Amino acid sequence: MPAPKLKLIENANLLHEMGPSSNVLPEADPRQDGLPDGMDLARWRTRAEAHMEDALTRFDHRLLEGTSPSSAAMEATEAFMAWTRGSVAEFVTEKGSRLSSAALRGEELQHWVQMGERAAARADADPAGVDRFLRVWLAVVHEATATGFASLYALEP
Repeated sequence: MPAPKLKLIENANLLHEMGPSSNVLPEADPRQDGLPDGMDLARWRTRAEAHMEDALTRFDHRLLEGTSPSSAAMEATEAFMAWTRGSVAEFVTEKGSRLSSAALRGEELQHWVQMGERAAARADADPAGVDRFLRVWLAVVHEATATGFASLYALEP
């Protein structure tokens, strides 16, 4: 089968020819759209992953001390959820707060608290479930924050 012929588009190098001084596309500031700065969010994610690893290390340490898996898991999930909720408060925007009602925030939080409690209750049989829950929780909070909805999970000021 012969290769398809490529059609040459006139002025394909238009941007190159115009040079770097021409600003054809305006630079967008994501914060104007209620989105956090990408670098700030990346730094937050790095801190969040370190806190998650610390929570999991404390969970393991408590197990080695003889604490029941469900009690140790509850401590780890509560501590990490509280830290993430407090730390994303810096990313709350007026727009995100307006679009997510207090009722929705309450429902979302209650759902995830219950999921954490379930993971902790099952820690006797499935201690790895705590790790999975914390990773999913972090992913959910990160995605909400990245899309301008940190207010869904952030602690109220």
